[in-house]
Amino acid sequence: MNDTFDQIKAKAAELLGQAGEAAEGVKEKAAGLTGHAAESAGGAKETAAGAAETAKSTLSGAVSEHGPKVTEAVKTAGDFVDEKTGGKSAPVTGAVAGAAEKAVEALGGDSEPAG
Repeated sequence: MNDTFDQIKAKAAELLGQAGEAAEGVKEKAAGLTGHAAESAGGAKETAAGAAETAKSTLSGAVSEHGPKVTEAVKTAGDFVDEKTGGKSAPVTGAVAGAAEKAVEALGGDSEPAG
């Protein structure tokens, strides 16, 4: 009887050791995947930041060159809408024109037409 009990005890210890080794392997794999995910996320963040900076730079250049044309076009469109609605849309078109001017200025452009 003691012999059977000792065999069971030995087998349980062996299986416990194997389970511990397997758990350690899973732990190492999870740590590797976590590190890889963090690296990927960091790279994606840097890529997005770079793309945003490029877009802002490109847009700023275009606005610097064409800012007055943009604000003038928005004002002209607003005047057209105001004329067709009998002035009922003036608060909205005025707000849109103001927002366009602010956006142009925020991007480094001049919102006033030359001359």
